[in-house]
Amino acid sequence: MLKLILINFYILLALNGYAQSIDTIAVHKEIFHASKIERTFPDSAEIIYKKILKLDLATDNGYSKAAAFSGLGGIYLNRKGDFRLALDNYFNCLKIHEEQKDSQNIIKTYTNISLILVNQRRYDEALVYMKKSLAYAKNHNKTELLVANAIPAADSYCGLEKSDSAILVLKPLADNPPKDINKKDLGLIYNNLGNTYFNLADDTQETKYLINTVFYAEKGRDIFMEMPKEKVFEAYSLGLLGAAYMKLGDLGKAEENYLVANTIYKTVGTLNDLELIYNEMTQLYIRMGKTEKAIIFFTKHDSIFSVLFNKENQNSLSKMKTQFETEKKEKENELLHAQNEQQKTITYFIITGLVLSLLLAVFIFRGLRQQRAANKIITAQKLEVESQKNIVEEQKHLVEEKQKEILDSITYARRIQRSLLPTEKYIERKLKNKS
Repeated sequence: MLKLILINFYILLALNGYAQSIDTIAVHKEIFHASKIERTFPDSAEIIYKKILKLDLATDNGYSKAAAFSGLGGIYLNRKGDFRLALDNYFNCLKIHEEQKDSQNIIKTYTNISLILVNQRRYDEALVYMKKSLAYAKNHNKTELLVANAIPAADSYCGLEKSDSAILVLKPLADNPPKDINKKDLGLIYNNLGNTYFNLADDTQETKYLINTVFYAEKGRDIFMEMPKEKVFEAYSLGLLGAAYMKLGDLGKAEENYLVANTIYKTVGTLNDLELIYNEMTQLYIRMGKTEKAIIFFTKHDSIFSVLFNKENQNSLSKMKTQFETEKKEKENELLHAQNEQQKTITYFIITGLVLSLLLAVFIFRGLRQQRAANKIITAQKLEVESQKNIVEEQKHLVEEKQKEILDSITYARRIQRSLLPTEKYIERKLKNKS
């Protein structure tokens, strides 16, 4: 534990202090360490992955960021139960792998995405990715990938009430298991196939499907009997056998299997497992006419059911509260975004208005300056004209005065002449006297 804490502290210190200078090899080491501490320190691993996403790794070809997105997807899916964030990160991871044309990692990401979609009961969407993964797994002999997709694909078909399609996925693996398949996976396939036949028998009321249920449930039981750490799956096989035998009318074998399953579930099972087995055993003992035992198991079932009911109510209320808070936060974010956009628009119009007002003011100021300059020129010209006019008037006045003086002189000279020269009558009279 101390070692993991020290490793975690070292990684966080390195990322915080030298995030932008970390080379590609160092980042790959940090991704490896983060993957190791995901289960014990998911919050610390989340911090590391997010820090890596902020790095500029030009020589990495997207590997580190794809790994970080995948790691975050796993944390949100397995540790925090946040399917939406898990999907977002897996889709970001998928985008990088598709750009790299990395088919193997594309298929692995398909598998992760499909598992989330199954949990969300979006079976049609999940099957789109599962079919691609199954085809790749078959073509490349990827047994682990084949099994990882076969069981959830069968669950999806059952969720869509297509049990026949689910059987077509599981039966080839059950009847001709790959040589490298591990025992646990094979046992799970047997159990799932047996359960699918049981559901089909419920729908059709055909005995042959119950016989197939018994056949595959026994195979699953035999495998898990040899695996002490997987007793819960053995109990599931036994419970399935009990249900099948009860429908077939073999109540003795049904009781035998139910009792062993009940013993195991009391040790390693959950309350849900016990509630289910107690309910089925109540129905069995009613059919067998064993009223006292029926009452005992009904009482056990009722007490557990009450606990589960209250727990489920609390969980439902908690989920509803979480959902409400999430939706409220999303609406607040949307409102805030809308307000920000509105504020941006208002700011844009204000700035535009100010710019236009400034331009208008500049044009007005420029016009006023030009008008003032023109007025100054006109005023100067007017003053010049008035000055010239005054000069002309003064000159005219001088000319008039000179003209008057000249006329006065002429008049005066005439008067002198007239006073000195004899008159015409005088001259005429003198001339007449001479003649």
